[in-house]
Amino acid sequence: MKRYVLFLILPLLFSNCNTSTKNSSLQNHPLYLSLDTIPIYNTESYDDYKFLYEKNKNLWSIDICELDSLKAEIDNFKSEFKYFIGYEDEYIIKSIENLPIYLKESYNIDTIIIDSGCIRTGLDKYDNCYPKVMSQKLKDKYGNDFIEKAKRIVDSIYLIENIDLVHKRSEVYQLHNNNIFPKYLKFQDLIGNELSRQLNFPTNFKLKENSLSSITVIFNLYKTGKIDSLRLLSHGLEKHHDDNLKSQLENLIQNKEWLPNEAYGMVLNTEEVYFVPLE
Repeated sequence: MKRYVLFLILPLLFSNCNTSTKNSSLQNHPLYLSLDTIPIYNTESYDDYKFLYEKNKNLWSIDICELDSLKAEIDNFKSEFKYFIGYEDEYIIKSIENLPIYLKESYNIDTIIIDSGCIRTGLDKYDNCYPKVMSQKLKDKYGNDFIEKAKRIVDSIYLIENIDLVHKRSEVYQLHNNNIFPKYLKFQDLIGNELSRQLNFPTNFKLKENSLSSITVIFNLYKTGKIDSLRLLSHGLEKHHDDNLKSQLENLIQNKEWLPNEAYGMVLNTEEVYFVPLE
């Protein structure tokens, strides 16, 4: 198991008077003892907690979200913080899979995975209350960008340890984020359109009616600027034009000067994908 450097962040200081009053009110709640004895430390224990409420909801006579928020306040009072993967439709990609380890070892924060898919169950109503309160508590204690910074730390460690791999953009947090920036999308379109303009279309070239013809270009781009593993996938092309246009594209790509990608000051090997429109 990898060990990470502990980044210490000083907690916010509150007045003793306000803290004492709030804690006293919390401990006097009739459900405090019941909820205080229910541990939530991983995905399974969180599911057990939700099922426990379903079993006892008639006895406890309290709104789901009110009880959920109370449980979050109790755990926060005990400094038992949780980070929820899946809250606000978040998911974890390959390069930050060790984020739970980093949060646990550096901050003693447990990670819980909740289903953010399209198919929801009856118990998913909980996932808007406890996670919401706990998410805000983490921000209050460590700052609004705490999780974002943690992701980038884990992401950079992954790249350092796998610097010689060929990375897919969808598997590296920094590259994945760049993919959705308008600036990168414009750059990607620029490359595709530039390659398209350099093609010499045959005089009899004609697109199929109502066809969106294109060639998808995929290759590995190395730190040295060299490329290999070139693949050309055509869509909507007449058979007799396919080889001609692909041959031209291959020559253009092989003779073009490519600049490798960077992240956190490191030059990377990456898999590149471009869409070349044919008009």
